Amino acid sequence: MSGENSSSDRTPGVKEPERTCAACGKKSVKDDFLRFVYSPEGRLICDVRKKLQSRGVYVCPEKDCIKKALKKKAFSRFLKIEGAEPSLGELAENIGESLEGYLFGLMKMAFKSGKLKSGASAVFDAADKGNARLFMISGDAGRSVREKIEYLNRERGIDMVLIPDKLLIAEKMGKAVTAVMAVTDGGFAESLKKGWRMREEVKTW
Repeated sequence: MSGENSSSDRTPGVKEPERTCAACGKKSVKDDFLRFVYSPEGRLICDVRKKLQSRGVYVCPEKDCIKKALKKKAFSRFLKIEGAEPSLGELAENIGESLEGYLFGLMKMAFKSGKLKSGASAVFDAADKGNARLFMISGDAGRSVREKIEYLNRERGIDMVLIPDKLLIAEKMGKAVTAVMAVTDGGFAESLKKGWRMREEVKTW
């Protein structure tokens, strides 16, 4: 979930260094994991952007691995910090908050660059022109809008994700937006799709 130009950050022909899950031992590139660090206040937090200048530990973005890492005290052990680790619920809440902050920031970037269309008219126009890469629809969207988005999802194979209600979107983005949006850039679309789906999954933890 590194945003619009994730592929351009990598040097062609150079293999990206692998990271290892502290719970299950799986090896993969860092984008396949969640990264955790301890804040200066001693709180374990999720570093969604993977850029905080602090010793970090990587864990698969799955409930079982997070639970296993907590049970093994992997966070304090790998990060060389003494003290109690958070509960699964506390850590899930932090992951969710961190994800939301990252995702709303990404949406702002896409909106400012003209790659996020807001409002039913603009969204359906983007779909008709073949430019829509992802639909984002709020939980309080009207029935007719939701049904049309679901139809386009089925018939044209355009991915869709559920996002928070309109009031929260307006608050986080600092402007009034409607219940439906379309992303027209592939990089933004992939990062937002992956992020919002993970956010929904974390809610069930």
